[in-house]
Amino acid sequence: MGWVIAALLGLVIFQQWNALPSYAALDTWPERNYAFPHYPNPVDYLLTIGVVAGIFAGIAFLLSRTLSLKTNRPIRSAAGLRH
Repeated sequence: MGWVIAALLGLVIFQQWNALPSYAALDTWPERNYAFPHYPNPVDYLLTIGVVAGIFAGIAFLLSRTLSLKTNRPIRSAAGLRH
């Protein structure tokens, strides 16, 4: 479910970025080399969605490692003995 949400968020970000002049300036070189006859360029489309999903997967991984409980430590009693 998380991957689907991240992919949909990537789609939304691509659609918003696609409307900006910075995207048009960045897309001119790949568009000439890929020569896809239809708009939008599917390489940019899939690459943007993959990058956004990867960023959110990395954030989720880092948060899970940072906030997780360390369960591999032995429990010590008040007397200092291991259980």
